[in-house]
Amino acid sequence: MRDIRNIGWRKLGAVLTGGLLIGAGSPPLVGQWGGDQALLVLNAAGGRLQLEDGHASIGAPVRVDGRGRFNARGTFYPITAGPAVADQPPVTRPARFDGKVEGTQLTLHFRSGSRAPQTFRMSAGRRVKLIQQY
Repeated sequence: MRDIRNIGWRKLGAVLTGGLLIGAGSPPLVGQWGGDQALLVLNAAGGRLQLEDGHASIGAPVRVDGRGRFNARGTFYPITAGPAVADQPPVTRPARFDGKVEGTQLTLHFRSGSRAPQTFRMSAGRRVKLIQQY
């Protein structure tokens, strides 16, 4: 058996994650992707997903692996019906973003709390008009 002390941390990480080192040495994914009822804007510090029933933020850079896949965690801010109380903090829920970039196309799987998971197929640079439902 091979002595793992001679493998190196980077190779050991690849072995332990099944060969995927998401974001290891890759620049952040940056740009704007639009799709049916969703707009994703990413910058070097994180990003924002705009939906018709709320928005979500990603507070860290999103990096893709060698296969174009990524995952990130963030916060979802649902839009609630009725008036908002000024001195009450907004309702928030943890959110998870998993996806894949292939050329100018991006597939995003979005999950947050008990809401049904959503999949969005988006195109780079596509403009989207979102209509708030509440």
